[in-house]
Amino acid sequence: KIFGVFDPLPEPFNTPLISASITFVMWCGIACLAYVALRMIWARIFKNDDDDRKDITKTTGRMMILVIIVIGIRKSLIVFGAYDVIINAVEDVTNLILVALGTIIAWSIYKNLISTLFHKSERNGKLTGVDTTLIPLFRMIGKVVISVCSVSAFLSILGMNLMAILTGAGIVGIAISLGAQGILTEFFGGVSILVTRPFKVGDMVQIGTEKNIYEVRRIGLLNCEFKNWTNREHYILPNSAVSTSSIVNITGRTDIYRIYLYFDVDYDAPIERTKEIILKHAYNNSD
Repeated sequence: KIFGVFDPLPEPFNTPLISASITFVMWCGIACLAYVALRMIWARIFKNDDDDRKDITKTTGRMMILVIIVIGIRKSLIVFGAYDVIINAVEDVTNLILVALGTIIAWSIYKNLISTLFHKSERNGKLTGVDTTLIPLFRMIGKVVISVCSVSAFLSILGMNLMAILTGAGIVGIAISLGAQGILTEFFGGVSILVTRPFKVGDMVQIGTEKNIYEVRRIGLLNCEFKNWTNREHYILPNSAVSTSSIVNITGRTDIYRIYLYFDVDYDAPIERTKEIILKHAYNNSD
């Protein structure tokens, strides 16, 4: 039957080949309709983010068409009446292809949704402490979860024992964690900084016992980059040192901050004249 549901056409068009061909064409039509529907959905969700909309529409649209066409090929073979051995082999191959395509679709949707949500939250200011610096952390978490699910699905389709693989992976993971304690320490220090949000990019801070004031340039998962505002030097500190130190955020939640400057003058210098010179240069400074 056409599409596995409708009665075959009258003679001479009631052959299995024609029924299977019509079924495949109908699946291709469904793929085109799904692509149009996806474009409408993404246009609605990402109406204020052109780059994210174009990226997710392009990726998920193509992958969705391929997914439905792969399903259509398998269903058409069933309508054609192919041998069970061929159908089973095609099903195994198509299942692997569907997992791969599903992984790409899931990652594209997750990546763009996270980017859009955080940009929107930062613009609206509805969630305190939420801004785009959290995007790398959430993308990494999503990448790990999606990758684990995809690999598990692949191994399950291939008929492997997941429990044995997970046990072996756990042993390997313990060995790796023992050998990479330093990297893991920095990583979890970075996660702590990104979650607790003691500062954000652009803030002026003091770290630990340091008296120098630094401007936050970048917050990474392994280290943070600062700039000394007095001489423009760049400092890269490991996250373990930053997360375990006391942090004084001079900027805080506003763009106004106070900085103490200390001047050494000769004992014989007149105090009033000294104040006059300091204030003169301070008022003449555009910053």
